[in-house]
Amino acid sequence: MAHRIQWLKAVLVCALWKINACHYLQEKSEFCDVAYLSRRDPNLVYTPNVTQIQFGKTLQFSCLPGYALHGQEYGECMSDGRISIPGEFFCKDLGIRCGFDQLDKAHLTVTPKRTEYHYGEVVSLQCNEGFVLRGPSTVSCTEDRLFDVPSNLACEAEIKCHKTNSILNVAHLVVTPDKEGYLYNETVSLQCRDGYTLQGSSQATCLQNFEAPNDPSCLASYCDASWIYSRLSGVQYMSEEDPSRLEVGESIYFSCEKGYRLRGASSVKCLPTGDLEGTGIRCSKESLVHGLDISPDKDSYDFNETVYFHCGEEQMVYGSHSARCAQNGWEYDSPSLPMCGRSLCDTTWLHQEGMYTTPSIGGRVDVGTRIFINCYHGYYRRCTDTAFCMPNGRMEPVGMMCHCQADRSSSPVPVK
Repeated sequence: MAHRIQWLKAVLVCALWKINACHYLQEKSEFCDVAYLSRRDPNLVYTPNVTQIQFGKTLQFSCLPGYALHGQEYGECMSDGRISIPGEFFCKDLGIRCGFDQLDKAHLTVTPKRTEYHYGEVVSLQCNEGFVLRGPSTVSCTEDRLFDVPSNLACEAEIKCHKTNSILNVAHLVVTPDKEGYLYNETVSLQCRDGYTLQGSSQATCLQNFEAPNDPSCLASYCDASWIYSRLSGVQYMSEEDPSRLEVGESIYFSCEKGYRLRGASSVKCLPTGDLEGTGIRCSKESLVHGLDISPDKDSYDFNETVYFHCGEEQMVYGSHSARCAQNGWEYDSPSLPMCGRSLCDTTWLHQEGMYTTPSIGGRVDVGTRIFINCYHGYYRRCTDTAFCMPNGRMEPVGMMCHCQADRSSSPVPVK
């Protein structure tokens, strides 16, 4: 109100005296520009935060953190469109700084990056690829001249690589250190086990996966064939010495002692992988017929000597029961080779409702027995009427599905 009265007095004076110098009254503004204050001092803060303020209104002044206001705390919008700020007016730097050293961590990117930061200034933290930030993503400079970061702030490497499904998944390769997972940018040393030579790089680095200038592999210097001599019985080797260490590409040839028969390959070859090519090698004792007991049982027989065949419990010999050592080999006492088969058949399943057999049988019958399957009056048979006990222990040609089905049109009456 006082300013408006003052303005009216000036208008009256100018009107009475017709003073041309009063042209500034025609330039009176209803608002004051506030933006110029920020240009004047970028560390100044004013409230309310507007670009213009109405004539007669006031602003409250303060400074950004780390600065102190030098001058009055309030300013009024004057009629000439300016804010009344008498005397010196600026934001004084308190000199509070935080150094970059506190944020200087391995694999950590700081934005913005400077040697020092003002009090209250906020910076962003981010880890390089392959690392995980342990701590906040933003920190600020405090009045203690330190950033508000935890003491354990760090960028920890992610576990990125495993030996499985990588270039390190190689037979006979030794990886140092040897563990389940490896961190990003971690380097390992490579070598081969004794008896193998490393081909390719001696180091690999964990990136997206293990990478090396040249993929590693282990080539055998020799093959260990000692197991052949220690595990196989009856083996004869076609060399003066037992070659327990074979050079790559070298082979062993062997046969079996008298009374044994060679099974599998007749030789093995040393491969670049250190493995022996040739499997199933063994010398098995010769026998007349597999699965039979032979008496007398020995390694060799005299000319004209006879052997006899036997089977286990509840089994019997079918075909030849004996053989004689003849000039051209074994001669059997019948055209059929001996074999073991069941001596009995289970017939308990034939004891069903409405069924009876001829002859009447118990739970088992001898091999070769013939029986007839009958049904009582009022039932009809659902299989063939004859069955034989076979060497396989089954009644054929009938099966377990054989049964007598009741005729619903009449009452079943047993036939005496």
